[in-house]
Formats: sequence, structure tokens, C-alpha cells
Amino acid sequence: MWLGALAWQIGYDTTYGYVDVRDDKRLGLKSTAILFGAHG
Repeated sequence: MWLGALAWQIGYDTTYGYVDVRDDKRLGLKSTAILFGAHG
């Protein structure tokens, strides 16, 4: 159950984080959207 909750949180954060990727890169922030986007 814990693993499922963690996977859901990472997936949710990444999905909605794609909206702010440009701003995150400009500000020098690290996010899962940037991390996974670089590998995808």
C-alpha cells in the first residue's frame, strides 16, 4: 500500500509538473517532470 501511494504521488506530481517545466528550468528548480522528460 505504501509503495502504491508513493507511485501515485510521483505520477501525479510529474503529470501536473509538465505544465511548469519551462519555468522550473528557468528558475533552476529540479522536478520529476524535468527528470523524466530528459529520459523520455
